[in-house]
Amino acid sequence: MNKDKRIESFARLGVAFHNILQTDRDRTSELSAASRNLLAAIHQAEQKNHWFTEDMIRHSLKAWSESLRTDSLRKLCLAVPSEQHHPLRIAIIMAGNIPLVGMHDWMSTLLCGHSALVKLSQKDDVLLPAVNQLLCEIEPQWAGFTDFVDGILPHFDGAIATGSNNSFNYFNYYFSKVPHVLRHNMQSVAILSGQESREELSALCDDLFLYFGLGCRNVSLLLVPEGYDFSTLIEVSQRYANLSSHHAYSSTYDYHKALLLMNGVPFTDGGFWLLKESDATASPVSVVNFCHYNTPSEAIQFLEQHNSEIQCVALGHPFTTTPKPTVQPETMRPVRFGQCQRPELTDFADGVDIIDALLKM
Repeated sequence: MNKDKRIESFARLGVAFHNILQTDRDRTSELSAASRNLLAAIHQAEQKNHWFTEDMIRHSLKAWSESLRTDSLRKLCLAVPSEQHHPLRIAIIMAGNIPLVGMHDWMSTLLCGHSALVKLSQKDDVLLPAVNQLLCEIEPQWAGFTDFVDGILPHFDGAIATGSNNSFNYFNYYFSKVPHVLRHNMQSVAILSGQESREELSALCDDLFLYFGLGCRNVSLLLVPEGYDFSTLIEVSQRYANLSSHHAYSSTYDYHKALLLMNGVPFTDGGFWLLKESDATASPVSVVNFCHYNTPSEAIQFLEQHNSEIQCVALGHPFTTTPKPTVQPETMRPVRFGQCQRPELTDFADGVDIIDALLKM
């Protein structure tokens, strides 16, 4: 299968996602067998993992349907040769923190003409097999390109592995004899100036609360100027107040609120989320850290010092319209408020061009 056909099949997959999401429940019989299977997988995934609500899974599919455009796929595959003369078998160890979090690695592997040996997280082991089945229905030549494995990985030529900081050292040892891309825990940060509009702050709430804040692209730390007033942010955040009806999220919120109260740690209660002063880039579910800066240069210096911990940086007014002279985009990976969990296909995780890495394996 040449590159153009591979690209076309994934573009059609994006269209299929859109059609599935737009189909009324009483008309699902009109969908193809693989499309109906994906709908069933959505419900099964929610039953297996209470963090994977139907709304969050549908949001993931919607984001993918918007990303899988022919022009975006061609841009992603610019360096991919038309024909793959030396296909490899790539082992992919996937995380399971948010729905379909490993899809980009899988898709990139196939677009490069390689085959994928996928070890799914137990937290997200239903959706991607259903997506693969749909892709194979769209283009039958994909049959046999993806194998899902539970136990020990059979032979492979290269690896992509995503996991915790603890598993990183294990991955480094296990995959030491083959070319590999390894990822560990990272978090995202937002810089606020106090000049943001209500619309910008509302968009920032997507970065904070989509997927319950579980993704590495979710913002967990706010950098704010001294004296920053959080009242407007708390007010606009209430459009996500329905998170409090989710039992696991609500229990986590109650637990951390009680913990802060018992330890005498000052915090601001957003009603369903907590603001705590800390410069830690990571925070638990339902808690958002914040720290102050005196000048924009001081904020950027913080980012440079913590670059290895930061996945992306969300920016609002005026940072998106003014120069950032002391930092390069590849270092900071800036995005506008609201776009953290809506990355372009070329917004590579950890800033590592996975297409380039796969072509060099």
